[in-house]
Amino acid sequence: MRIKSNIVFFLVSFCFFLVVLFLTYEGKKTSNIIHMKLLCNRGEINSLEERREIYKERDFYLDYINFPLGLYLKDSLLGEITDCNRNLFLEFDLSFKVKNSGIYVFKVLSDDGFRIVINDKTIIQDNKKREFKEKTVEKYLKAKKEYKMKVYYFQSEGLLGLKIKYRKKDKKDYHFLGIDSKDIKFHSLAPK
Repeated sequence: MRIKSNIVFFLVSFCFFLVVLFLTYEGKKTSNIIHMKLLCNRGEINSLEERREIYKERDFYLDYINFPLGLYLKDSLLGEITDCNRNLFLEFDLSFKVKNSGIYVFKVLSDDGFRIVINDKTIIQDNKKREFKEKTVEKYLKAKKEYKMKVYYFQSEGLLGLKIKYRKKDKKDYHFLGIDSKDIKFHSLAPK
């Protein structure tokens, strides 16, 4: 009888785990939407235009851009990325289609500098060393149009972090860049 109760307990616990996992990732795909290139630099970096002396380069595919403030890059699925934690550049590529025309708000929290480019036009940047703080921009996007976005980021010394969210201006809730919403559909850039 004891064995049956242990099996039942295990099955109920496992089912509970699956439900929690499903609810945690509901609406969040794990389809490697964003291409990220990590570039480790030999010298100190003070801006995105800094002369580059890259000694290590690595490609990753992410679902969204959310690196909490800390000593290392940390992704919810990839874990800690410890190739380098200072004097690094990150370059992100992503593409999306807008479902509903309107003004969109992009919110960036970063330590250090960044630049966001949509269809070859810079929409927001802060190209200097800085503490982890927020900067926002509004951009009109047309429905049924495909957009290409590039995000450039650098980290010099100390703590690092980068979070990018968006929302339609008339909506309350933000979504991490890379997560689909009722207004934007992202396309996977991962190799097939």
